[in-house]
Amino acid sequence: MTVMNELKEQIETRLEKIKNHSGSIALFGAGARGKLAQKQLASWGIQAECFCDNNTALQGQKVNGLYVAGIDEVCNTDKNYMILITTLPKNALAIQRQLEEKNTNIPIYHFTPSFKVDDELYPLSDFTHNQELFQQFHHHLADEISQKIFLDALFFRCAGDGLSVASHAKGDTFFDDSILPAHENHTYVDLGAYTGDTLMRFYSFCRGQYKKIIAVEASENNFSRLKSFVESACIKDVELHQIGIWSNSKEEKLSLQILENNSTGSSGFIWGNASFFPQKGNAVEAENQQLLNKGEISIKYKKVPIMTIDELIKDTPISLLKINILAADYYGLQGATKTISNHKPAIILEFGTKIDHFADTIAFFMQYKDIYNFYLREKFIFDDIKTVLYATKK
Repeated sequence: MTVMNELKEQIETRLEKIKNHSGSIALFGAGARGKLAQKQLASWGIQAECFCDNNTALQGQKVNGLYVAGIDEVCNTDKNYMILITTLPKNALAIQRQLEEKNTNIPIYHFTPSFKVDDELYPLSDFTHNQELFQQFHHHLADEISQKIFLDALFFRCAGDGLSVASHAKGDTFFDDSILPAHENHTYVDLGAYTGDTLMRFYSFCRGQYKKIIAVEASENNFSRLKSFVESACIKDVELHQIGIWSNSKEEKLSLQILENNSTGSSGFIWGNASFFPQKGNAVEAENQQLLNKGEISIKYKKVPIMTIDELIKDTPISLLKINILAADYYGLQGATKTISNHKPAIILEFGTKIDHFADTIAFFMQYKDIYNFYLREKFIFDDIKTVLYATKK
């Protein structure tokens, strides 16, 4: 039996345990992710009985039509509960321990969609269709920890359980010096530079010694802060671009989804959501949803110019490329084939952000398996745990 066949059996077993549970299901976490879990269960014809939350302000209230219970109400009862923890993986481990201290007999699982844009789990039919590709990629990963992370990442995306993924998390920067080549002549391209956070991390990684930085940020508000950061920090040899990165530039501009403060007119990205893609109401973070409901902020769309990576780089011999562009990473890769072939830069990419392109991204990198080594690592970045793919020249 192949590794992927074994993993498929584990995924099927977990999903069957949830679908065939004879008692009631409580969803721990009454926020945005709890609503997503409720929606996923409903697609299987399963009605969760209640939410459970540590937030006393929510207890006794109703969220999305479900009563919000306190932890003791769920753990100290004769009801045959199964508890599904619906928070981010970084918080789920502590909640699991809290619940187990209350009652060790209740089945407890982590259950939340893992993709940046999509509301649902990765379909098992898609897993089966791409099983051979996944097996090949697993084989070509450069070390055992990368292979283990890949299996755990697949389990998370198909079964909703990210606890194993969380256990691998180490470090709070994209720049893993045990994998990436460190030298004084990097020409670094930062796609999704935000307000300068990763520029600062890169500066620390190379100890301030580099050849050039090319930084790209699509949001006007974030770009303004990025520019101010570069100027105030006196970071030298930086080329800044306020554009979006895409697979081609035929459309010239794309609609960028933003949140705008209705009283001040200031705007920013919808935190936790990819703004080049249609908003999915259930995925709005709880804090933003409350502000939307109150009318304090509203969703707006703004056209931004777009460019491919090849058009941006042209003949510049870059050595390090970080892509973290609002779940549009695969589109960015599609417009980078000349850059990759000509310069073979080390590549840093947030892995597994969109269902439609999950297998496509793997297939894209497998084209370059003869010139790149592939690694996966889990990192604490932006108050979350991200699966990061590294491609380094052999």
